Amino acid sequence: MEDGTYVDGSYYFYAPNKAAPIFFAVAFAASGALHFWQSYHYRFFKATALFSFCCLLFAAGFAVRTYGAWHYDDLDIFIASVCLIYAAP
Repeated sequence: MEDGTYVDGSYYFYAPNKAAPIFFAVAFAASGALHFWQSYHYRFFKATALFSFCCLLFAAGFAVRTYGAWHYDDLDIFIASVCLIYAAP
């Protein structure tokens, strides 16, 4: 059902991919951890603290979207994933 066709009852209007949000959640979490370590190591939080925060928002958003890939008829999960992903600048 992940071929882009309409799925009845889905707020995504399609069957969401189940592998991509897992990859992106892990990738953004790793990137955020690396940015945080670099900010701490070089004592440069004034300029780069936002990078770690944005990675945290993206990782949380894709983690919620991972859950939503299996529960695509839950409106609260859909709203939470969209808000978290769009909140990151």
